[in-house]
Amino acid sequence: MRPDPDQALLNRWRAGGAEDRRAAFDELYRRYHRKVYSTARHVTGDSNAAADVTQETFLQVFEKFDTFESRSSFSSWLYRIAVNCAGEHRRKHRKNPVPLPGAAATPRTDGQAAELERDRRRPDAGDPAGETSGEVQDALQQLSPKLRTVVVLRYVEGLSYEEVAEVLACSVGTVKSRLNRAHEALEQWLAPARGAAKDASTRGM
Repeated sequence: MRPDPDQALLNRWRAGGAEDRRAAFDELYRRYHRKVYSTARHVTGDSNAAADVTQETFLQVFEKFDTFESRSSFSSWLYRIAVNCAGEHRRKHRKNPVPLPGAAATPRTDGQAAELERDRRRPDAGDPAGETSGEVQDALQQLSPKLRTVVVLRYVEGLSYEEVAEVLACSVGTVKSRLNRAHEALEQWLAPARGAAKDASTRGM
Protein backbone atom coordinates (compact mmCIF):
# COMPACT_ATOMS: atom_id res chain seq x y z
CA MET A 1 0.00 0.00 0.00
CA ARG A 2 1.36 3.42 -0.92
CA PRO A 3 2.19 5.88 1.90
CA ASP A 4 -0.77 7.75 3.31
CA PRO A 5 -0.37 11.49 2.52
CA ASP A 6 -2.12 12.26 5.79
CA GLN A 7 0.22 10.14 7.91
CA ALA A 8 1.97 13.05 9.61
CA LEU A 9 -1.37 14.44 10.77
CA LEU A 10 -2.53 11.02 11.90
CA ASN A 11 0.65 10.61 13.95
CA ARG A 12 0.14 14.03 15.49
CA TRP A 13 -3.43 13.13 16.45
CA ARG A 14 -2.36 9.81 18.01
CA ALA A 15 0.71 11.03 19.89
CA GLY A 16 -0.21 14.57 20.82
CA GLY A 17 -2.15 16.18 23.60
CA ALA A 18 -5.58 17.74 23.31
CA GLU A 19 -4.26 20.79 21.44
CA ASP A 20 -2.37 18.67 18.90
CA ARG A 21 -5.37 16.41 18.35
CA ARG A 22 -7.59 19.41 17.78
CA ALA A 23 -5.12 20.96 15.34
CA ALA A 24 -4.80 17.68 13.42
CA PHE A 25 -8.57 17.33 13.21
CA ASP A 26 -8.96 20.92 12.00
CA GLU A 27 -6.41 20.36 9.23
CA LEU A 28 -8.01 17.09 8.12
CA TYR A 29 -11.35 18.89 8.04
CA ARG A 30 -9.84 21.65 5.90
CA ARG A 31 -8.41 19.09 3.47
CA TYR A 32 -11.51 16.98 3.08
CA HIS A 33 -14.72 18.77 3.99
CA ARG A 34 -15.44 19.85 0.41
CA LYS A 35 -14.88 16.31 -0.88
CA VAL A 36 -17.18 14.88 1.77
CA TYR A 37 -19.80 17.53 1.02
CA SER A 38 -19.55 16.81 -2.73
CA THR A 39 -19.98 13.08 -2.19
CA ALA A 40 -22.94 13.62 0.12
CA ARG A 41 -24.61 16.11 -2.21
CA HIS A 42 -24.43 13.79 -5.19
CA VAL A 43 -25.51 10.73 -3.21
CA THR A 44 -28.45 12.45 -1.48
CA GLY A 45 -29.30 14.90 -4.25
CA ASP A 46 -29.84 17.68 -1.70
CA SER A 47 -27.52 20.44 -0.46
CA ASN A 48 -29.12 20.71 2.98
CA ALA A 49 -28.88 16.96 3.46
CA ALA A 50 -25.26 17.12 2.32
CA ALA A 51 -24.44 19.68 5.01
CA ASP A 52 -26.01 17.42 7.64
CA VAL A 53 -24.12 14.38 6.31
CA THR A 54 -20.84 16.28 6.29
CA GLN A 55 -21.41 17.31 9.89
CA GLU A 56 -22.25 13.76 10.93
CA THR A 57 -19.28 12.33 9.03
CA PHE A 58 -16.73 14.48 10.82
CA LEU A 59 -18.44 13.90 14.14
CA GLN A 60 -17.95 10.17 13.59
CA VAL A 61 -14.35 10.70 12.50
CA PHE A 62 -13.71 12.62 15.73
CA GLU A 63 -15.42 10.01 17.89
CA LYS A 64 -14.13 6.87 16.14
CA PHE A 65 -10.58 7.89 15.31
CA ASP A 66 -9.12 5.48 17.85
CA THR A 67 -10.67 2.61 15.89
CA PHE A 68 -8.86 3.59 12.67
CA GLU A 69 -6.00 1.12 12.26
CA SER A 70 -4.43 2.46 9.04
CA ARG A 71 -5.11 -0.75 7.12
CA SER A 72 -6.58 1.58 4.52
CA SER A 73 -5.76 5.20 3.80
CA PHE A 74 -7.41 7.86 5.93
CA SER A 75 -9.23 9.22 2.88
CA SER A 76 -10.73 5.79 2.10
CA TRP A 77 -11.87 5.43 5.71
CA LEU A 78 -13.35 8.93 5.57
CA TYR A 79 -15.19 8.28 2.30
CA ARG A 80 -16.56 5.03 3.75
CA ILE A 81 -18.00 6.92 6.72
CA ALA A 82 -19.42 9.61 4.42
CA VAL A 83 -21.08 7.06 2.13
CA ASN A 84 -22.59 5.24 5.12
CA CYS A 85 -23.84 8.49 6.64
CA ALA A 86 -25.36 9.56 3.33
CA GLY A 87 -27.13 6.23 2.95
CA GLU A 88 -28.42 6.37 6.51
CA HIS A 89 -29.67 9.92 5.96
CA ARG A 90 -31.62 8.86 2.87
CA ARG A 91 -33.22 5.98 4.76
CA LYS A 92 -34.19 8.15 7.73
CA HIS A 93 -35.43 10.94 5.50
CA ARG A 94 -37.79 8.60 3.63
CA LYS A 95 -39.27 7.34 6.88
CA ASN A 96 -39.22 10.49 8.97
CA PRO A 97 -38.19 13.78 7.32
CA VAL A 98 -36.91 15.44 10.48
CA PRO A 99 -33.64 17.46 10.37
CA LEU A 100 -30.60 15.91 11.99
CA PRO A 101 -29.27 17.45 15.23
CA GLY A 102 -27.78 20.90 14.83
CA ALA A 103 -24.26 22.22 15.05
CA ALA A 104 -24.08 21.96 18.83
CA ALA A 105 -23.47 18.21 18.61
CA THR A 106 -20.50 18.50 16.27
CA PRO A 107 -16.86 19.24 17.23
CA ARG A 108 -16.50 22.13 14.78
CA THR A 109 -15.01 25.57 15.09
CA ASP A 110 -16.96 28.65 14.04
CA GLY A 111 -14.78 28.78 10.92
CA GLN A 112 -15.73 25.21 9.97
CA ALA A 113 -19.42 25.98 10.46
CA ALA A 114 -19.07 29.02 8.20
CA GLU A 115 -17.33 26.94 5.53
CA LEU A 116 -20.14 24.39 5.57
CA GLU A 117 -22.73 27.12 5.25
CA ARG A 118 -20.90 28.63 2.27
CA ASP A 119 -20.76 25.19 0.65
CA ARG A 120 -24.48 24.69 1.21
CA ARG A 121 -25.33 28.03 -0.40
CA ARG A 122 -23.15 27.48 -3.48
CA PRO A 123 -25.34 26.09 -6.30
CA ASP A 124 -22.30 24.35 -7.80
CA ALA A 125 -20.82 23.18 -4.50
CA GLY A 126 -18.73 20.09 -4.95
CA ASP A 127 -18.93 20.45 -8.72
CA PRO A 128 -16.38 23.18 -9.51
CA ALA A 129 -16.10 22.28 -13.17
CA GLY A 130 -19.86 22.47 -13.57
CA GLU A 131 -19.86 19.23 -15.53
CA THR A 132 -22.74 17.64 -13.64
CA SER A 133 -25.81 19.04 -15.38
CA GLY A 134 -29.29 19.01 -13.93
CA GLU A 135 -30.21 16.13 -16.24
CA VAL A 136 -27.28 14.07 -15.00
CA GLN A 137 -28.09 14.90 -11.40
CA ASP A 138 -31.67 13.80 -11.91
CA ALA A 139 -30.54 10.60 -13.63
CA LEU A 140 -28.12 9.85 -10.79
CA GLN A 141 -30.99 9.94 -8.32
CA GLN A 142 -32.80 7.28 -10.36
CA LEU A 143 -29.98 4.81 -9.79
CA SER A 144 -30.02 2.39 -6.90
CA PRO A 145 -27.91 3.54 -3.92
CA LYS A 146 -25.15 1.03 -4.76
CA LEU A 147 -24.88 2.14 -8.37
CA ARG A 148 -25.18 5.84 -7.55
CA THR A 149 -22.44 5.63 -4.95
CA VAL A 150 -19.96 3.90 -7.24
CA VAL A 151 -20.60 6.48 -9.99
CA VAL A 152 -20.10 9.37 -7.57
CA LEU A 153 -16.86 7.98 -6.15
CA ARG A 154 -15.40 7.07 -9.54
CA TYR A 155 -16.46 9.97 -11.75
CA VAL A 156 -17.39 12.86 -9.47
CA GLU A 157 -14.67 12.37 -6.87
CA GLY A 158 -12.16 10.84 -9.29
CA LEU A 159 -11.15 7.83 -7.20
CA SER A 160 -9.40 4.95 -8.93
CA TYR A 161 -11.08 1.56 -9.26
CA GLU A 162 -8.85 0.30 -6.46
CA GLU A 163 -9.72 3.23 -4.19
CA VAL A 164 -13.45 2.81 -4.83
CA ALA A 165 -13.14 -0.90 -4.02
CA GLU A 166 -11.34 -0.02 -0.79
CA VAL A 167 -14.02 2.48 0.23
CA LEU A 168 -16.85 0.06 -0.52
CA ALA A 169 -15.04 -3.02 0.83
CA CYS A 170 -15.60 -4.96 -2.39
CA SER A 171 -13.50 -6.23 -5.29
CA VAL A 172 -12.37 -4.17 -8.28
CA GLY A 173 -14.42 -6.53 -10.43
CA THR A 174 -17.53 -5.63 -8.46
CA VAL A 175 -16.79 -1.92 -8.92
CA LYS A 176 -16.47 -2.37 -12.69
CA SER A 177 -19.63 -4.46 -12.85
CA ARG A 178 -21.64 -1.84 -10.98
CA LEU A 179 -20.25 0.92 -13.19
CA ASN A 180 -21.25 -0.99 -16.32
CA ARG A 181 -24.79 -1.40 -14.99
CA ALA A 182 -24.88 2.29 -14.04
CA HIS A 183 -23.69 3.30 -17.53
CA GLU A 184 -26.50 1.32 -19.14
CA ALA A 185 -29.14 2.78 -16.83
CA LEU A 186 -27.88 6.35 -17.19
CA GLU A 187 -27.80 6.06 -20.96
CA GLN A 188 -31.45 4.99 -20.98
CA TRP A 189 -32.51 7.93 -18.81
CA LEU A 190 -30.32 10.53 -20.54
CA ALA A 191 -31.06 9.56 -24.15
CA PRO A 192 -34.56 11.16 -24.22
CA ALA A 193 -33.22 14.39 -22.69
CA ARG A 194 -30.41 14.57 -25.22
CA GLY A 195 -32.85 13.94 -28.04
CA ALA A 196 -35.14 16.72 -26.83
CA ALA A 197 -32.19 19.11 -26.55
CA LYS A 198 -31.06 18.24 -30.09
CA ASP A 199 -34.58 18.82 -31.46
CA ALA A 200 -34.78 22.18 -29.69
CA SER A 201 -31.45 23.31 -31.10
CA THR A 202 -32.48 22.20 -34.60
CA ARG A 203 -35.71 24.19 -34.40
CA GLY A 204 -33.73 27.25 -33.29
CA MET A 205 -31.60 27.29 -36.43
